[in-house]
Amino acid sequence: YNGTLRLVLECWNRDATRTENYLVVLDDDMKVLSQTEPFGETETVESVRFSENLCYVVTFYQTDPLFVFDLTDPANPVKRGELKLPGFSAYLHPAGEGYMVGIGQDGTDDGLNGGAKISLFDVSDPENPVEADKIVLSEGWFDSDHKSFITRGENGFIVTFCEWKGDKRGALYFTVEDGRLVEQSRSIVPENCVNTEKALFINDILFLYATWDYFSDTDDAYVSGEGLFSYDIISGEMLGRIEL
Repeated sequence: YNGTLRLVLECWNRDATRTENYLVVLDDDMKVLSQTEPFGETETVESVRFSENLCYVVTFYQTDPLFVFDLTDPANPVKRGELKLPGFSAYLHPAGEGYMVGIGQDGTDDGLNGGAKISLFDVSDPENPVEADKIVLSEGWFDSDHKSFITRGENGFIVTFCEWKGDKRGALYFTVEDGRLVEQSRSIVPENCVNTEKALFINDILFLYATWDYFSDTDDAYVSGEGLFSYDIISGEMLGRIEL
């Protein structure tokens, strides 16, 4: 960015007894221009997002600190703010002016609780980031792979999910509106599908590629397969399917 390479590093200390995290800036000769003091000690780095002159870092041990660094002067990075929350965000994505969406795991002050969470962070004030809203699956997960996170327009987002309670899998479409997360629809794949592998939308049609592998009492054998399913993105209604 502007002739610099910016990195967040998770390192073991000299005694290999705990992790230490650093924000490092290299110049165009690949020499260290600056390095922060260690932060989030004993915690692992879960996600990083650079956005112009700001850097957002999520670390985790039992809670999820969100750190905000100011890189306006690349030779002198400054930590502006910090927010501690249960769980952690494994992926961060800008969501309009002053907001960041986080996809990850829910938890308590004692650690993870088996749930999944979409967080909306208000980062308009770098010194005081706050969690403005959230969507929680009490038992399940959201796919936090950046390739599985799809944007629709300026404020619409699609993420695949699995909810153990009710054994439902598919894609959740939500929007960010006036500082809130608004769930628009859930597109659910058939019950025998065990994995929602890929998602893609064209205009208002969402396509989900899913696979299945289960034991059939009728055939007394394991059955496996794959299929492509189409949905109305607005309602979540299945429009068509083909087995591959």
